[in-house]
Amino acid sequence: MTIQVLFGRHIQEYALQVQVEFQKKLHDMVERTLLEIHRSLLENHVLSLHELEQRRTERRTLHPLPVPAPAAFQWSAAALSAGGSRRVRGEPSNTATPDDEGGLANQGTEAGSPGNEEGA
Repeated sequence: MTIQVLFGRHIQEYALQVQVEFQKKLHDMVERTLLEIHRSLLENHVLSLHELEQRRTERRTLHPLPVPAPAAFQWSAAALSAGGSRRVRGEPSNTATPDDEGGLANQGTEAGSPGNEEGA
């Protein structure tokens, strides 16, 4: 073998080693960069979760959930125990139930009363 052939092989082997080392370093750099990006995204996500939890806690502190009035529970229980009233149109009602405005819904519904069109 001549010196040129030996020298050529040596250069090829050296170039291959340099290429392999370069690929390893590049791979490590890409891996580190991806890990840093992933870590950053996770940190942001955790911070967002903490922020949301903090806001939710602040809202609870500032605006506690309303407690229903005891009368509402009594009315609901009375309505359930009565099973709903069915009456014939035009006949007086035996029970008066509260309407949405707090008044009595069944007042003035008999025939001839001011709230009934059929009446007079």
